[in-house]
Amino acid sequence: MWRSPDPVLGSQPSEPAEASTDEGRLAGTKMAPAATPDLVGLSLMEARRQARLIGLHVEALERISGEDEWGRVLEQEPAAGSAPGRDASVSLTVGVRPHVRVPDVRGRSEDDALAVLRAAGFVSTRRVVRKSDKVPEGHIVRTRPRAGSRVSAGSRISYVLADAPRPTGRERHGEKHRVRAVRMPDGSFGRRGG
Repeated sequence: MWRSPDPVLGSQPSEPAEASTDEGRLAGTKMAPAATPDLVGLSLMEARRQARLIGLHVEALERISGEDEWGRVLEQEPAAGSAPGRDASVSLTVGVRPHVRVPDVRGRSEDDALAVLRAAGFVSTRRVVRKSDKVPEGHIVRTRPRAGSRVSAGSRISYVLADAPRPTGRERHGEKHRVRAVRMPDGSFGRRGG
């Protein structure tokens, strides 16, 4: 009876060791897509989702554009249908709003401040009223984002409007605060105005 010289391999022919190793390596690796999809015109969120599904890494660049293009992919590199680069990434140019500086409206009246904010491109505002003893009633204490910050045009801005200062001591209690108890000559206590 014939015996195989190698008891591990037995009498069955085996595959070369290199082939099985290569297959195992390829099974766990994500292959780059054959062609880059057309992402122009999609929202950045949708473009990222589609690219991720096929294993592409996304790099986003911003370019100031018209209002109808805000948040949309304007250009892509590599172009749709071409093979992605060795790093399996796609560079997207996305339309964004222009950036503006928040004007300094501290100390201005509310109407004046709102006119300045609208002229700077802020269309939506939120008012918060707070007591202030440093800024006159009806004037702006501060804004959020604060003056000088760079933000997208059309962003919402909040402002704090000064209300009358809080009354202090005697103002809060009026005449009652001025009345005090005194000892009378007969030993009893009485009241005397201050």
